[in-house]
Amino acid sequence: DKLEVVQLLEERMSMGEFPGYSSLMLDYRQLLHVFSHELAEWRSALSSVKGVYVITDTSCGKLYVGGAYGTGGFWERWSDYAKTSHGKNKELRELLRKRGKAHAEKFRFAILEVCDVKATKDEVIARETHWKRTLQTREYGYNAN
Repeated sequence: DKLEVVQLLEERMSMGEFPGYSSLMLDYRQLLHVFSHELAEWRSALSSVKGVYVITDTSCGKLYVGGAYGTGGFWERWSDYAKTSHGKNKELRELLRKRGKAHAEKFRFAILEVCDVKATKDEVIARETHWKRTLQTREYGYNAN
C-alpha cells in the first residue's frame, strides 16, 4: 500500500504521439529529446510544414518570434536550437553568453502559424514580421530585426 521511488530519470522515457501543430508546446529538454532520438512521427510532422514559431523565456516572459522557411520546415529550424541552444539568433546567443547555456532550459517552443511546405521564404518572412509586430517582440522581446 506504499510506493517507493527508486529512480528519477534525467529525461522523459517517451514523448508520446505528435500532438498536432496547434497543441504543440515543448520545453527545451523535450526539444532535445525529440531531436536526440529522432522521433519518426515528430520528424515527419515537423518537416512537412513551414511557418512561424515563438520561444518563450519562462524566467521573464520575453518572447522570440522566428520563421521556419527552409526545405526541412520546423524540423530543420528547430534542430539548430537542439544543437546550439540559441539557433544562431543574436539576442538569444547573447542571453546565453551572459546567463550560461543552462538558461536554455527556461525556453518553451510553440508554433504560432503553419504554412504549406511549398510556401516561399518571402511568404513565411511576411507572416513572421506580422507576428513580431503583433507581439511587439522587437520592442519588448528578443527580436533584434
